[in-house]
Amino acid sequence: MQSGKFEREEMKSMKKAVYILMILIMAYMCTGCQSELLFTEITNKECLPYETTIVPLKSVDEMIGAFSVSGERAYISTLDDKSKLQDYIVNMNDWSVTSVENSELGEDDWCFLRTVDAEGNIVMMVRKNNTVEGMEHSIVVTKFKPDGEILLQKDITSWITQVDFSEGDMGDVVAVKIGKKGDLIIIMKHQVIVLDSEYEKPQYIELDKGTIQSAAYMKNGKVVCGIEQEKNYYLQVCNPENGRWEKQADFNNGDFDQLYDRTLLDGADYDFYYKDEYAIYGFDMKSEEYIKVVDYKQSGITAELGERYYIRPIEGNRMLGLIVPTEGAEFRLYTPREK
Repeated sequence: MQSGKFEREEMKSMKKAVYILMILIMAYMCTGCQSELLFTEITNKECLPYETTIVPLKSVDEMIGAFSVSGERAYISTLDDKSKLQDYIVNMNDWSVTSVENSELGEDDWCFLRTVDAEGNIVMMVRKNNTVEGMEHSIVVTKFKPDGEILLQKDITSWITQVDFSEGDMGDVVAVKIGKKGDLIIIMKHQVIVLDSEYEKPQYIELDKGTIQSAAYMKNGKVVCGIEQEKNYYLQVCNPENGRWEKQADFNNGDFDQLYDRTLLDGADYDFYYKDEYAIYGFDMKSEEYIKVVDYKQSGITAELGERYYIRPIEGNRMLGLIVPTEGAEFRLYTPREK
């Protein structure tokens, strides 16, 4: 009788242990669960028109190929008639233009992506031909100060060997962002690769389904990706710190077709933005709401046929546009018009 009692007690202990183990397994699995976001458009708040201040960009004569904003500075990359790359920094306080010294590009090199970190340093990804034995190209990342001083340079070819440049000048790289700790976040069509501040120790965050077509960096250090799957579009948050995909939301506003200028933009006053050919919308993650921030037609934001036009949200509820006609270029600073 005594042995039976011990057996029953042992069975109870085993069942309890199994139960606890199942709870732990479920808790672990739920850390990777992707909760849903349900963004609702705010329609009861008036979209104010914006006033335009035009600033000619007199000191830059080359063809403009890239444009970004960090704080109160705008960064412009140009190509001359010999395909030589030149960078400029524009101080928005007085609109002065400073040329950036950079002699790192060889004759056959191609700078296919660049960005700016929180300190104003420029980070560029360059495709170099035949520098790695047995490979057609290598990819080198260089971080340098505006005066040209190189802070860090690293060949990262071994980390992203799957880049396919047959898909265009950028290959299958969608965007590059700089994290809070200086880490390099490389968003590709089917995964996100995170390198530490020394551009080493790669972390691969694979996308289970769909194709990443656009991406924006949010103020909380996470990245929101615009994803297409069988003509359906959704947003999903990627957390570079823990290497996980997090919340996602169906996206019914349109698509992410860059040909029609439909894309996600980095956060400023809002967590991130979506831009199409008609307006810019600001998204708030906490309230799960979005609002039309700028209506192009209402504010007279237009570009003539043949002109290229860039526009970026900046802090203070402002927008900075750069219009590039066949000759010359000009900034357009947009500020909300008071009622």
